[in-house]
Amino acid sequence: MSVRVQELQHLAAAMAHEVRNPLNSMAIHVELLEGRLKREGAKPEIMKSLSVLSDEIDRVDKILEQYLTYAGPLEATVRYENSGISLTAPTAQAATSWTDAYANCLSGAAICDATSPPTISLANATVDKAGTAGPNGSLVPLLSNTLVYVLSWTGVPCAPAGGPPGSKSTTQKFSCTLLNLVDAKSGKVLYTVESPTP
Repeated sequence: MSVRVQELQHLAAAMAHEVRNPLNSMAIHVELLEGRLKREGAKPEIMKSLSVLSDEIDRVDKILEQYLTYAGPLEATVRYENSGISLTAPTAQAATSWTDAYANCLSGAAICDATSPPTISLANATVDKAGTAGPNGSLVPLLSNTLVYVLSWTGVPCAPAGGPPGSKSTTQKFSCTLLNLVDAKSGKVLYTVESPTP
């Protein structure tokens, strides 16, 4: 990772930390005010305004969390053997922002781990174990050196496919990496897979 990117990430993390402190204080005071106003029998429109304020504080906190998860362009090749995914350094700039890629999680267009934010990076992706049948019966890869945002979560519980229901192979839990490959031009989810962590 370049020194400039590292400096920007450090600055973003410091800014997010400085913004989160007063944001947490605001959330606590809104909660205290809400309790006091309920006890005093406040009008419903006042309570609704407090609810909107609380929701907006949560929204800003989620935006800050997203900024902390963008890792920047991938610099080293990563291969997920089981799913046939190769990720390499990007060779072009994205036409959409990484926040648009993450919006797929919020809209339900992507399968995401709601318990933690993803690491988001820009990469070229090739998926050679999934695709369509070519005219001669060969496999045409689903993606071939396609510019994508990679939304990844590590340590996600998963189970291997195969075996009869209830067998050890389907009941034993493993730790996987959940990947969403999002087109960096259109923002559309191209591929989602759980793969054993490389």
